[in-house]
Amino acid sequence: MKITIITGVLSVLMYTVASAQMKSSFGLGAGVNQPLAAGFKIGWGAIAQGSIRLNDKLGLVPAIGYERLNAETNHTYTINNAIYITRKADILYGGLTLKYYISNCISVKPGAMGYIVTGSDDIVAGVSPSFALAYEPTINNKKNIEISLRADAIKLRTNPGDTRGIVGLRLAYNFALRR
Repeated sequence: MKITIITGVLSVLMYTVASAQMKSSFGLGAGVNQPLAAGFKIGWGAIAQGSIRLNDKLGLVPAIGYERLNAETNHTYTINNAIYITRKADILYGGLTLKYYISNCISVKPGAMGYIVTGSDDIVAGVSPSFALAYEPTINNKKNIEISLRADAIKLRTNPGDTRGIVGLRLAYNFALRR
C-alpha cells in the first residue's frame, strides 16, 4: 500500500509543470495525522480551503476542516474525581494562514486556527499556532495539487499543560477562480 501511494505521488510530480504565481482558488483535501504523544495511532482528516491572492508570492488561506485522532487503546484519566475514557478525539477547526512562495511551487504557511476538540466526555476549545510547508505543482492554468506537511499544537483535554503537537501530511486539489 505504501509503495502504491509513493509511486502515485511521484508520478504526479514527474508529469506536472511548476508555477510560482499565487492564484485565488478553492480546494478540497484529505490527509493523515499523527499526534506527538504516546498512545495514538495514525488518524485522518479532510479540509476545504481557499486562497486569496495578495500578490504573485503572497496570499491568505482561510480553511475549515475535520481531524480524527485515533488512540491505540482506551486511556482512563481523572479530572476533579470524574473518570474519563479516551478512545478518539474529533477536531473541528477554522483557520487563517499566510501563504508565501519561497521558490517555484514551494510555499510556507504560518498561521492560527480556532478549534473544538470532542471525544472522551470532554470538550475543549481554543486557538493554536499552525504551520505548513507545501509543494504545489500545476496541472494546468486552472488546477493544481498541494502536498503539504503540517504541524499544529492543540489542547486535547482540559488538564493544565495537556497541549499536544500534531503532524500531518495532506493532499488537496485546488481550482483557480480565474485565469
